[in-house]
Amino acid sequence: MRRFSRKSPGATVPHALDPGDLVAVFSPSWAGPHMFPWRFERGVRKLRALGFRTMASAYACANVDGKAGTARQRAEDFEALFCDPHVKAIIASIGGDDARTLVPLIDWRAVARHPKWFIGYSDTTALQCALLSRAGMASLYGPTVMTDFAELPDMPAPSEASFLESVRGDSFPPVGVVERLYEEGPDWGSPNAQETPRRPVKAAAPFVSGSGVSRGRMVGGCIESLVELACGSDSCFSAGAGDLLLLETSRQQLSTETLAKQLEALSACIDFSSLEGIVFGAKCWSSGDYEIVATQLADACAEEPVPLVVGFPLGHVAPCLTVALGTEYRLDLLDPGNPRLMAAL
Repeated sequence: MRRFSRKSPGATVPHALDPGDLVAVFSPSWAGPHMFPWRFERGVRKLRALGFRTMASAYACANVDGKAGTARQRAEDFEALFCDPHVKAIIASIGGDDARTLVPLIDWRAVARHPKWFIGYSDTTALQCALLSRAGMASLYGPTVMTDFAELPDMPAPSEASFLESVRGDSFPPVGVVERLYEEGPDWGSPNAQETPRRPVKAAAPFVSGSGVSRGRMVGGCIESLVELACGSDSCFSAGAGDLLLLETSRQQLSTETLAKQLEALSACIDFSSLEGIVFGAKCWSSGDYEIVATQLADACAEEPVPLVVGFPLGHVAPCLTVALGTEYRLDLLDPGNPRLMAAL
């Protein structure tokens, strides 16, 4: 049964994809496809192997001072892909650190007239926040072409299953904890990068605070990108009552000082104490690190205890599962050893 465009509370949910649909690859920031074409091409081949036709946007493989084109060119790319009736979904090639500069250059009313899935994580957070706040559209926070799709020897099975069910199914798959994560592999420019897979490691047990089941609209993304939005003059992100907040980080090592400053900056656009719950992405960290993160999150919610989980495989981690930002989820903590996010659609 095909899932057609419909309204989640406050957001349009784009239609599901069919085998053979055209998926466009778009570069929101970094010129990764230009710098590491082998990695880009490997990820595109995987998308095709999953049954989709693919195309690269006009500037997907461009390089202007390390970015995939100027901000204006990338904004035009993004808008054109939404307005192209042949393109059924758009997926980011990779993240970066400049997508926020596209937000004021895009005609969001034009984008809103053509609902389709936009998929990515990291720096795509800025565009996904704007899609929700300015176009009223849900998006998928999930793997990008040059990350999980291009992994050696293949895309991690949990990433693949979660992605496919999200874009093809009648509802969104649950998100739970996984037994294994993958350490960072060699630099993509190193001589052995094309032959060396990432090493699996045992995932730390999640840290869970709270009980029962809470429900809310899933919002958020990469904490570094959210801080940049919060500090901007024209923020397209806010969160509070009725929201489940997703936070995850691009940092490989935990810095309590940095996290404290980030949470303080986010207090300008997030009412932490009124949130329905917080989920923080998994990393190759220890259980002690997870507890430290949870303590800092709890401190940010000082006025009211908020249910939270640290350790869901979302964002800058492999495997990288997929969640639908802008849609309703339930945070199920009935079994503290097995916390789950469940789509409420």
